[in-house]
Order: sequence, then structure tokens, then C-alpha cells
Amino acid sequence: AWRDPAGNAWLNPYNAQVQTYLAEIVRQCADLGFTEIVLDDVQFPNYGRTDRMTFDGIEDTPENRAAAINAFVDAMRAALGDRQVTLSIALPKELLETGTDDTAGWNLKELAARVDRIYMPAADQTEADSERAAVAALREGVDAEVFFVAETAEPVTGGSNLIS
Repeated sequence: AWRDPAGNAWLNPYNAQVQTYLAEIVRQCADLGFTEIVLDDVQFPNYGRTDRMTFDGIEDTPENRAAAINAFVDAMRAALGDRQVTLSIALPKELLETGTDDTAGWNLKELAARVDRIYMPAADQTEADSERAAVAALREGVDAEVFFVAETAEPVTGGSNLIS
């Protein structure tokens, strides 16, 4: 585990034991009747003294980070098996501008192909509409109103939203 400036511990996304442990939690949640699992903070730390992180025997490159995050999401999908559970991920809206965050290990298009929904903060209706269109464009054949969930302070129309 690595601790960020706030003292929060981070698990190593390269570590197979971490992936196995979290896959078991996802499986148990599905078995308990959860209908949706939202993955949050699925990333390598991208703030604080990240230069102090070490990964035993792993060549830490942006490509390897993205592959590790994608493999993690794939493992969570596999853990669900044929259960009818929606697998979602929460991501920052800034990722829409860049498409990738090499430090965090995110590739938005690759993540969009692996999940059933993407949650992102949106300030208002206009921003939610814009983000919904951009996220839906990442993957053919999805219903934008279901695939994108706007995290807003007030309800929005035209799709799913989470009041936070």
C-alpha cells in the first residue's frame, strides 16, 4: 500500500492478489443481490509524491498502467460471470478532454468498452448533455441515456443522473 498526502492507502493495481481480493468482493456483492456495482478510484495515484511509489519487478510505463487498469476492470467483469449485474465506473470529467491519463492509467475509450455505465460529475444540465453525448460517442450501439450517468447537485433531464 502507498499512502497519499491525506493518509489514504492505495492498493497496487499491478498486484494479482489485490485483483483477486477485489474480484471476490464484487462476486459476493452480486451474490447478495446488488444490481449495479460502481467502481470508483480504479487508478494509480495521480497526485502527491507519486515518485515514491515502487512496483516490485514491474516496468512501470503508461502502457503498462493502462493495461493493468483494463485488466482489473476485465477481472471484475469476469467475477460477475453471467449474473445480471451492471458494471459501472466513476471517472473525472477532465478525462473527456484528454482521453487518457497516463499517471492514473486511464484510457477512456478502452474503459468505455469494458463497462455498462460511466458516471461523471456535471455542473448543470448543459454540461450533462454535452458529457452524455461525448461519452456515448465512445462506444457504438449504446443508449446514451443509460450509458452515461451525470453526477449533479440538482436533477437533470434526458438521461440518468445521481444527485450528490
